[in-house]
Formats: sequence, C-alpha cells, structure tokens
Amino acid sequence: MSSPAPPALRRGAAWLAVALAWSLPVSLFGMQAAAIAGGLLVLWGVARHRGAALEPSPLDLPMLALLAAYGLSLLLAPRPPTSLQTATSFWVMSACLVARAGLTRSVDLRRALVGLLGLASLAGLFGLFQCLTGLYPGAGWLHPQVAAPLQPAPGAPGLSGAVGLFFSRLTFAHALLFPLCWSVALCLWPPTPRWRWPCALAALASAAGLGASFTRAAWVAGALALMGLGLARLRAGRSRRWALGAAAALLLAGAAALPFLPARLTSAFAGSHDWGRLALWHTALDLAAERPLTGVGYGNFQRDAAERIEARRVEVGARRFPGTIAWAHSHGLTFLAETGLLGLAAWVWLFVAYFRAARARLRAGAGGDPLRAAFLRGSLAAVAAFLVIGLAHDAFFDGEVAFALWFCLGASLAGGRAGEGAC
Repeated sequence: MSSPAPPALRRGAAWLAVALAWSLPVSLFGMQAAAIAGGLLVLWGVARHRGAALEPSPLDLPMLALLAAYGLSLLLAPRPPTSLQTATSFWVMSACLVARAGLTRSVDLRRALVGLLGLASLAGLFGLFQCLTGLYPGAGWLHPQVAAPLQPAPGAPGLSGAVGLFFSRLTFAHALLFPLCWSVALCLWPPTPRWRWPCALAALASAAGLGASFTRAAWVAGALALMGLGLARLRAGRSRRWALGAAAALLLAGAAALPFLPARLTSAFAGSHDWGRLALWHTALDLAAERPLTGVGYGNFQRDAAERIEARRVEVGARRFPGTIAWAHSHGLTFLAETGLLGLAAWVWLFVAYFRAARARLRAGAGGDPLRAAFLRGSLAAVAAFLVIGLAHDAFFDGEVAFALWFCLGASLAGGRAGEGAC
C-alpha cells in the first residue's frame, strides 16, 4: 500500500510544473531545467513513497513500450549508436511526469496557464515585431552560436520569418500552436466570464506570431485546430456568437495571409524542394525495408541515411542536397526507419491511448472542473494539430516543441480528484 506523498513534495512538483509551463513559449533552457529537476523529484517521490507521488495514467504502458522500442532498436542495430546527443529526446518524457504530478490541483493549473498564455502573447507580439522590422534584440546573447537567426520570410519580400526567443521559425510556430489552442478553448469555454477577453487577446497575439513565422504546416494545422474548436462550440449550442467571432477572426487571418499563400504553397512543389523531401522519405522506406522490426537504431537516421542521400544526389546530378539530413521529415517514417514496426506501433499506441483517455475524461465532465475541461478541449486540438504537422516535419524531435507536447499530454490528464483546489 502506498503512503501519501508529503505536502512539500506536492508543492515542489507543482512549482516545477508551473516553471516548465512558463518556459514553453520563451526558453528551451527553462524547459530543460524544470523537466530535469521535476523529473528527478517525481522519480524520487515514486521510489520513496511507493508511487504516491504519481497517479497511474493510461499513458504509462505506451510510454514504457516506447522506451523499450528505443532500447531494443539500439541493442539490435547493425551499427553502434551515433552519440547520446542524437538520441536523448527520450528524457523529454519527464515533462509529462512533471505535469502529471504537479498540476493535480486546479489552482496550480490556473497559475501555470496564466503565466504561459501571458508569455506566449509577448512572444507572439515579439515575433510580429521581428517580422516587420527584421530586428532580433538580444540574439547575440541568447543564441551566440547562430550567425543570423532571422532569415527572409519565404514568399514575402521585405519581411523576416519570426523566431520569437528561439532560433528557428519552424520550432517557434509549432510551439505556439499549443498556447494558441489553449487560449481559444478557454475563450470559447471560459471557466468564468473574466477569462474570455484576456484569452481572446492571447489567442490573437499567439496567432500573430505564428503567422509571422511563415510556416506552412503551422498555418494549415492551426487553421484545422481552430475550425475543430469552433465547430465543437457551435454543436454545444451556447455562446454561439463567440464561435462565430472565432470563425470571423480565422477568415480575417486567412485574408491577411492570402497575398503570401500562393508563393508559400507552390514553393513546396517546385524544383529541388520537392526532390529533397521525397528523397528523405524514399531513403527512410529503404532503411525500414532492410530492418522492418527494429530499424537502424534510435537516433541513427542521420548517419545511416547520409550515404544513400549522397548517392541519390550524384545520380540526379545535383550540386548539393537541398535540405538538412537529420530525420525523415515525417514522424511515421522516422520511427519506421529508426525503430521499425515495433517503435512505430508504440508511438501510435501512445496517441491512441491519449485520445481515448482525454475524450473519456471530457465526456465525464473533467471532474466537474470547467477550467480543466476547457484546457482538455484545447489540448485535444493541439495534439491533433501536432500530428498534422508530423506528416511533413519532425517536431517530435525538436526540443522546443517536444517539451510542449509532453507537457500537454501530462497536464491534460492530471487532476484525477474532482474539485480539489477549484477556481
């Protein structure tokens, strides 16, 4: 029988979960520090108090299966691991544990969301400033290893692709999808009326930063997620004017992006861009065909694919490969190539388990907590948007985005005791 965790452990986990939440829109270092410290605290609490520090979750078995697939793929890989640096995204899972252990009370979830959405709003506005001015104050201090973090916006002469406080417009846009979905959900299903207008403004600021990144996949995934939330609100039948207002805002955003859409969409299928992504997908399938069950080893795609990509470059007569060889530019193909069918099955199981558990909790009323119910709706939309992005990107392995994903999975399934610390 497990002994109850002491209040000091609960408070420590809660504050580290809040620190992790506040770091998500602005600081990779903050995410890493909070996830490491919080993960160690939770694991110590589980060992010291016989599991009382962490309530069971439907994600436990899929997460263990995913870790087992990582290890098995490396154990049976035909070549040794490239380095720990290329395969350490497994520990990002600790963000899920920290959120689960630290956000069981609604008061802690509220504290986390207020700071997170406020900082996401500032990051979005800062991204818009970067886009319009081409300036990144403090870039030399924040990212000394990056020569020029701001690049010209694709398809928009005179503008820059926003990166916020990160150094990649892709990770900035993909990470902003989570606060965008949460703020829209909290606007459409506010726990109290005073949440509505601040969350609407937070949604507009996050959307501005996401749009200023000029990231195609984020635009498409974000639009689909917001449409899903709006349709869910219309089906509920209450406060329809807010759902219609969200639809109008989405149309206005689309109209603002219309001058840039043709160039952004056609560039994906023009010349070398099309060939580069197809070459990565083809190479991933080749690697998977050779080792279908366990793949070439977690984190080994970059090394094992490089030789094949070089051969393809020579074959087509290209001067250089038009892209970055890191992963397969697709979540499914990366897992298939690196961890085989076993790893891909574990990865799919994780999200199937999440959607089933989240929908069941939502149907049950989220423990009678309107804040958690709205957050859960936004989380479902955000995870769905993340999976849409994963069809053509590797966001699962980008630190800034992966922390947001694992936090989302853990926080939205935390808080099993109804009404504790309600807002």
